[in-house]
Amino acid sequence: MSDTATPGPSVRPRFPGWIKLLLAVSVVLMLSGLVLPLVMPSQPTTPRSGISSFSNEVRSADEPAPAEWSQAVFRLGFSFFVAFVAAYALRTVFKLALLFAGFIALLLFGLQYAGMVDIKWAAMEREYGQVSGWLSSQFSSVKAFATGYLPSGSAAAFGFVSGFRKAG
Repeated sequence: MSDTATPGPSVRPRFPGWIKLLLAVSVVLMLSGLVLPLVMPSQPTTPRSGISSFSNEVRSADEPAPAEWSQAVFRLGFSFFVAFVAAYALRTVFKLALLFAGFIALLLFGLQYAGMVDIKWAAMEREYGQVSGWLSSQFSSVKAFATGYLPSGSAAAFGFVSGFRKAG
């Protein structure tokens, strides 16, 4: 028999491989979006005939410059990463809030049962209606932020859903 104790469960969350891969891809996209404008010329030099002097390719006039699409690449990775982190943090906060609310509810029920407090349920219902209205307005403002300020809405939505999923 060995005297070593078996290690307990890890406190650190363990993400599935696909989430780790998506996070790594988003970081690579952010880094490539930052590095590409530094590496590639901002204004490509093309002769008047439209044929590049470096290759035999024809560059169309409406084709975006590398600096333009590098911003889009950065925003795609950044949107996913920020949404993932925000959703993961919200999931953690929601867990703690539910635990705290459950403890308070059990405490109130126990104190009412013991006759130590008299809970006015009608007043609580009225306050719940006010809090519910406030929360719905706050959610709509968060939704407006996510759709208006995060440039890649689909990447942000996917990151948010991935962050809310249970790790492990």
